[in-house]
Amino acid sequence: MIEFIGIILTISIFTNGILLFILDNYKKDNFNITRENNILSEEICQLRNNNVKLLNEVKSISEISEEQKLKLKEIVEKIDIHEYPIDAKVSWLDKTGEVEYGIVVDDSKIDGKTFVHLRRLNKKGKIVGGVITINANKIKLEN
Repeated sequence: MIEFIGIILTISIFTNGILLFILDNYKKDNFNITRENNILSEEICQLRNNNVKLLNEVKSISEISEEQKLKLKEIVEKIDIHEYPIDAKVSWLDKTGEVEYGIVVDDSKIDGKTFVHLRRLNKKGKIVGGVITINANKIKLEN
């Protein structure tokens, strides 16, 4: 009987040792997981803060100040936009009803009307005379 109690006591001590070993490993794992979780939480907070800062920077960069808007408007107004391409061949009817041809030198707007500045072409296709100005409604582009 004493041998039996001794065997049970030995098995009990051995089992308790194994259980204590397993419990210790669980505690270490739990500690490591908690530590890693805290580190990750801090990194997530830092990423969120950096993300907010970055979004604010992007927003400030994308917003154009009133001064910049005025400057852009001035630049756009200075750009010369041609309704009739320079060096394009055009035709029109003169006062006698004959078709004349010319080459576009420039175009301009005056009082909301477009005028085309051009040089005449003779029947051989050579430029003759000086620059003349014709209302854009009276000319047509040739191919």
